[in-house]
Amino acid sequence: RMSFGSNPTCQKAWQHWATCAQDIASRHVRNKFNTHLGPLLLRAAAASGAGRRSGGELETVLALAGSDCADHEATASLMQSLVVAEMPASRIARVTSEDFSSLPVVSRCIASQLLCRSQVAHGRPEEAGAMDFVDAYKQESPSSQGLVVLIIERADAVPKDILRSALNSWGCACCDHSVPMMVIMTLQYPPQSRQELLEGDTLVPLRFMDAISLFDARTVCSELLECLMEDPQSPLPLAPQLFAWLWDLFTQKCPSVDHTLKALALLCLRLHEAGGPLAPVAAGQESAARDVASWWQRMCQSMGPVDALVCSTHALAAHESRVKRKCKFLATLCPQAQDDSNENGTPNTAVNLENLMSGLILKRSLKAVEQWPPERVLQLQQDLCATNIKLDGPLQKQLQLLGRPGLDAETLRQKILRWFEQLQARLWQPLVGESRSLFVASLAQADSATRDVEQQLACGTNVAASACFLPLAECGARAEADDSTLLYRVLEHASGRAIAVADLW
Repeated sequence: RMSFGSNPTCQKAWQHWATCAQDIASRHVRNKFNTHLGPLLLRAAAASGAGRRSGGELETVLALAGSDCADHEATASLMQSLVVAEMPASRIARVTSEDFSSLPVVSRCIASQLLCRSQVAHGRPEEAGAMDFVDAYKQESPSSQGLVVLIIERADAVPKDILRSALNSWGCACCDHSVPMMVIMTLQYPPQSRQELLEGDTLVPLRFMDAISLFDARTVCSELLECLMEDPQSPLPLAPQLFAWLWDLFTQKCPSVDHTLKALALLCLRLHEAGGPLAPVAAGQESAARDVASWWQRMCQSMGPVDALVCSTHALAAHESRVKRKCKFLATLCPQAQDDSNENGTPNTAVNLENLMSGLILKRSLKAVEQWPPERVLQLQQDLCATNIKLDGPLQKQLQLLGRPGLDAETLRQKILRWFEQLQARLWQPLVGESRSLFVASLAQADSATRDVEQQLACGTNVAASACFLPLAECGARAEADDSTLLYRVLEHASGRAIAVADLW
């Protein structure tokens, strides 16, 4: 829905970010489906093909598909496509919480999808019900009688009485006539009990086969930010504090991948208008911009091994998110807005690099490695080899040679220490001259950009929103809640634990 007009730089960066998000999220859901839900469906389909029925029970699977409505809808849609691809002979119907206005409405919605390939004896498919589908199903050849899959999207937001009635109607119709059926309920939040989910019992017993997590927004958002951090596809790298802000926005205010993408889109426009990293490079600065991009790639290459070293030597660091650890690491390496040289003529960036990185991270971590037993040294070597994918050729080759059999622990320890010294000498070269000035100028736009985007997203302190909702909050104290339109909007969007103010209008 975001239009970038005549900003090709923003358009290119945004298309890359959106494509990365789609690829990461779809790969995440596919892996979960192939690991958990796919085998359950295949076993149910094989049992139905062999003539084995569920014994009067309705097989049910609970699937967490994201707490945000947009994330949830995208996950449910992809899951439906995966079910169709995995079992083309199956019958699939997908209904959302909005379809459960009444039992006849949801029954017609389910039957119309299941009967799309069949003819109804009387009337039209959109007017059919559960028994119409059963009659049409029994008239088909055995080879065409596949598994029936009913997907109930956002089942925790469905009225409980209508949900039980729909399960009773379709469960009795299918179980009484030996029609194999599986119900998949996608949920925004895990229920505490069966009572919370259904608020009562169904006529047909539900046999819960499994409860799985199809979509983990935290994992997807973390992987997305790490990917964009290392491959920004912008004229200049984005400031590390922008990624830290995006992560805090996700974890503390709105745990939604869709909301994070909205923030990224707004950042595109803001950083383009303010002359930040997404602004076109001025004439004559193309070479400096290429030097900055090359320098940034070298910094990102070194993040994996250093992160593995820090997590191995500092127990608390391993419990912090990878995004925050990498942001802190890159922020320490970034040049600061200060004079280019000190009294010795040495660039201050080099001094910062030596003091902050070598002194506080490498030297302290490598000092701990010197005290390790041989088993931990070998484990560190394995961890480092697992993170060397993005290293340049010589460093990667030297690290692989450390895994040669026959090396004693002390020799391996010394080789690891020398390898990190080579990594620092090869990759951690400071920016100087015009390249440094260009990058420092782009970093200065980060704080103002986040403030503007927060106001546009209505995710920070909003005086107008607070004044608008104050009568509802203080109803009975000093004011009457007579704005029924506002109250209706609140209740309409109250399917989760939070409501974005921007979604109310």
